[in-house]
Parts: sequence; structure tokens; C-alpha cells
Amino acid sequence: MASKKFTELPAVTTDPNEDSVIAVSVFDGVTTYTSEKLTLKQVNKASSNAFATLTDSATVTWDMDVSDNAEVTITADRTLAISNAKEGHVGILKVIQDGTGGWALTLPANSKVSGGGAGAITLSSPANSEDVLSYIYDGTDYLWTYGRNYN
Repeated sequence: MASKKFTELPAVTTDPNEDSVIAVSVFDGVTTYTSEKLTLKQVNKASSNAFATLTDSATVTWDMDVSDNAEVTITADRTLAISNAKEGHVGILKVIQDGTGGWALTLPANSKVSGGGAGAITLSSPANSEDVLSYIYDGTDYLWTYGRNYN
């Protein structure tokens, strides 16, 4: 069987802001194959495992199109919201208590926690303590595990 030669066509982009779309196509002499369209945020995310710093607010929002790994320092009881999770998605969140400590974090709806946590976690309470939460999304539920007090 003869091998087919693929020629990559130039990438097509709109203006270079976070919402730009990239499309890459290849042509094998007969058929043009087009890749999935991605935003520049998704492309940048794929090239980095750095922890994004989430904004501390009543609802802490974690956008999976921006980063799979994130951290937040909480200054009061908070609720976590996750956007753009897709089936099979995995994420790691480092939660840091502020100088007061004792704050709680409520996980998103459809969360299940290892060990029968019924969707709830108990964070370390000392000031400046750090906990690490990880999840996998099965398309319906967020399945969490976590480690406490990494100080």
C-alpha cells in the first residue's frame, strides 16, 4: 500500500485575542481533513500545566478551558463552580486558607467524594493551611479525592 503524502495548509486565525479561533487542515490529494476548532485559550492551556490563580469571591469559578490546574486562597466560606468540563476531564485544585482560616468550600452540584463523602469535603482549618483536591468528570458527576493540610 502506497503511503499518502499530507500537505499542511496554513492555519486560519482571526484576530489574536483570547476568543480567536484556529483551524488547521491537511490535504492528502483527494480529501481535506480539518481539525477541531480551538480558541487560543484552549491552545495555550494545552501547552502549560501551570496553576492558574482563581479569583476569590462568593462563587469561585474554575474555567477548564483556561487551566486544568488551579489554586485559590479563600477568605470566607465559598462555593466552587466549574465551567467547560467535558467527559473524561481531570483537574487539580489547591485551596489555601487565608491568615484567619476555618473557611469551607462547597463543591459543585453532582459532586461525589471518595470514602462516601456525599459530595462534601472538610478543609483543613488552620490559618494558611493548604489542601489539594482532584477530580475526574464522567460526563455527569465530578468524582473527587483530596488530601488535607500540606503544611
